[in-house]
Amino acid sequence: MTSAFRLPAFSHPPRTADALRGDHALLLVDRPVYTREANDEGVCAMTATANHRSDVRERSAAGRPLLRTVVALLVAAAAVLAGAPAAVAEDPATLGSSPVLDSAGALAPGEAAEIEQAASRLYEQHRVQLFVAYVDSFTGVSGDERWADATAELNGLGDDDVLLAVAVGDRQYQVSVADGFALDDAQLSSLESDDIEPQLVEGDWAGAAVAAAGGIGERLDAPTAGESFGRGATVVLAVLAVLVVLGVVILLLVRRSRRRKAAEAVEASIDELATRAGSALVHADDAVRTSEQEVGFAEAQFGSDATGPFREALVTAKRLLGEAFGLQQRLDDAEPDTDQERRDGYSRILQLCADAEQALDEKAEAFEQLRDLEKNAPEVAAQLSARVETVSARLAPTRAILGELAVSYSPSAIDDVEDDADQAEDRLRFARDGVDGAREALTAGDTGRAAVLLRSGQQAAEQASGLLDAVATRAADLREAEATLAARLAEIRADVAQGRTLAASADASDPTTAVLAQNVGAAIAQTEASLDQVERAASVRPNDPLGLLATLAAADSTIDAAVGGYRDAQAQRERERAALAAELTTARSRVSAAEDFIAARRGAVGSLARTRLTEAVRASEYAAQIAPTDPREALASAQRASALAQDALQQARSDTSRYASPSAVGSPYGGNTTGAFLGGILVESLLGGGGRRSGYRSGGFGGGFGGSSGSGFGGSSRRSSGGGFGGGSRGGSRGGGGRRGGGGRF
Repeated sequence: MTSAFRLPAFSHPPRTADALRGDHALLLVDRPVYTREANDEGVCAMTATANHRSDVRERSAAGRPLLRTVVALLVAAAAVLAGAPAAVAEDPATLGSSPVLDSAGALAPGEAAEIEQAASRLYEQHRVQLFVAYVDSFTGVSGDERWADATAELNGLGDDDVLLAVAVGDRQYQVSVADGFALDDAQLSSLESDDIEPQLVEGDWAGAAVAAAGGIGERLDAPTAGESFGRGATVVLAVLAVLVVLGVVILLLVRRSRRRKAAEAVEASIDELATRAGSALVHADDAVRTSEQEVGFAEAQFGSDATGPFREALVTAKRLLGEAFGLQQRLDDAEPDTDQERRDGYSRILQLCADAEQALDEKAEAFEQLRDLEKNAPEVAAQLSARVETVSARLAPTRAILGELAVSYSPSAIDDVEDDADQAEDRLRFARDGVDGAREALTAGDTGRAAVLLRSGQQAAEQASGLLDAVATRAADLREAEATLAARLAEIRADVAQGRTLAASADASDPTTAVLAQNVGAAIAQTEASLDQVERAASVRPNDPLGLLATLAAADSTIDAAVGGYRDAQAQRERERAALAAELTTARSRVSAAEDFIAARRGAVGSLARTRLTEAVRASEYAAQIAPTDPREALASAQRASALAQDALQQARSDTSRYASPSAVGSPYGGNTTGAFLGGILVESLLGGGGRRSGYRSGGFGGGFGGSSGSGFGGSSRRSSGGGFGGGSRGGSRGGGGRRGGGGRF
C-alpha cells in the first residue's frame, strides 16, 4: 500500500509523474494497515492499526507486465494485512503536489517547512528533487523493497531518481537509485552511514531528510580524484596547517567531555551490536529453515540429483549459522566478557549470518529456475491439494491421541503440544484456501499470484504435518519414559543401599571416615526423598514421566557424588552407561519438543530460544557420538542438552505468549490467517522473507532472498535493498538498467 505524494511548489512548474525521469530524489516511508513492533531479539509482532488515508490513485498508460505483477501483489498483501475492502483497493500512488508526507505524525510544527527549504535548495542547485514521507512500517505490499520499487515503477522514476524508504515504527530504511545516477555505490553508502543514519538514530526525522538533501548536494559538488590531484601543493599544505592548529586547540578544550561521551558511545554501540546480532540470527535462521523446506519440495518433484548443489549450499549456510549461534551462546554464558570481546563477538555473528545468507543467495536464481512455480503451477496445485487431504486425514486420530494423553498424563507433560491439532487444522485451512486461490488466479492468467499462494500453501501443509508429528512423538516419548522409570528407580535404590553399607562400615573414631559417613548419610536422605516422591507420582494418574525422569536424574547425581568414588572401575562404567541411556532419552525428547514448537511458531520466536535450541542440538548430538567411548562425558553433555532444550522451549513459549498476531479475515488466502502469521508463513510470503531483490516474490530458496515469481529473478527494472535496523549488514544490489542502493536499521 502506498501513500499519495505531490510535487513541491518550487519555483519551476510542477510536472506529472510520467515526466519524472532525470532530476528527482524521492524519500519514501511506507505506512501499513498493520504495524510490526520489533522486540529486542528481532522478532516482529504485528498489530492492527486504523488506516485513515484516502490515496489518490492514477495508473500510468504504459502497461508493463511487471507493473501488473506488482499491483497484483500489492492488492493481495493489502487484503491479507487489512482485511478491509478500502485497503484492498489501494495501489501504489502517483506523486502529488507536496514534497513532505507525515502520516506517522513524526514531525513537529515547522519541521515540514525546513524539509521543503532543503529540498528546494537541492533542486535549485542540482535539479534533483527530494520527496519525504514518514509512516509507521513497511508492510502492506510484498516487502519493503518491493513496495519502494513498485512505487517508483508506477511513477516512472528514471535514471537520476533516488528513492529512500523509511519505516518510523520499525526503525528501518532503504535507499534506491538508478544505475545511471551520478553518485556511485561508495558515495551512497557514506550518505546513509554519515548523513541519514545518525539523524534517524537520534529520532531526528526532519534532520534525516535535511541531511539527505544536503548530503546528496555535497556529493554531487565533490571534485573527482583527478580534479583533486591537480590542486596546488601550497594550498593543500596551508589548509593542513590550519587544520592541525585548530585540531590541537579543539582537542585541548573538549578532551574531558569527549572522553566521557566516547565511553557512553562505546557502550551504546555494543548494545546496538547485540540487538543487530539477535535480529540477524533470527533472520538467517528463518532463511535456512525455509530453504531447507524448499529443497525438500524440489526433491519430491525433481529428485535428489537435481537438488544436490542446493543441499551443499544449505550445509554451508547451516555450518556458518551454527557457528554464529555458538558464539552467541558463549556471549550469553556466565563467564564475563570484556567490551572488546563482546564487540568482536557480535560483529562476528553479523558477518557469519551475512555469509550464511550469501551462501543461499548464490544458488537462489538457479533454484528458482528449477522450481519455476509459475510454469509448474497446475501440477503443484494438484500435488498440494492431495498433500492437504493426506495430512487432514491425520487430524482426527491426532485429536484422539491428545485426548488419551490428557487422561494419562499431567498438563506439564503435554502443554506444549495440546493445541497442535488446532494449529495444524488452521494451517491446512490456509493451504486449502491457497490451492483454491491459486486455481482462480491461473484461470485469470495471474501466474505470479498463483505461485505465491502455492508456495505459502506448501509451507503451511508441511507445518501442519510437523505439528501432528510432534503429538505422535510426544506420545511415544512419554511411553518410553514411563517404561524406563521402574528400572531407573531400582538402579538408584541400589546406589542408596551401597551408600548405607559405606556409611555403616565407617570408623567413627577416624575423623576422615566419620565425615564420609556424614556426607553419605545426607546424600542418602536427599536421594530417598526424591525417590519416594517419584514413586508416589508414578503410581497415580495423571503424571509426567519425562518430568519424573528428570527428578531421578538429579537424585542419581546426588547419590553418585557420594558413593561413585568407592565403586570399582567396571561397576562405575556400567552405572554411567545406565544413567546415560536414560538421560539421552530425556535429552532427545526435550530437543525434539523444542524444535517442533519453534519450527511451527517461528514467526514469534526470538534469537534467545533459537540460540539455546541450537546449542541443545549440538550437545545432544555430541553426547550420542561419544557415548560408546566416554559415557561420563556423554552423560554430562546429554544433561546439558536437556537443560538447554528445556530453556529453549520455555523461552519460545514466552515469546509466543507475547506475540500479537493480526487477523486478516477476507484475505485472498481465505479463512483465519492467524496461524500462518504465527508460523512465519504469511509474513514471509508478503514480505519476501526480508529479501533483497525485487519482483513478485514468494519466499523461495534462502527464505525469500532469491526466490521470485512472475517477473523472475531480477525481473524488475528497478532495484533496491534494505533491511531491519537490527537485521544485520547493510544491503545493496544492482540490476542491469535498473536501480541500486542500500539501507539498514537505525
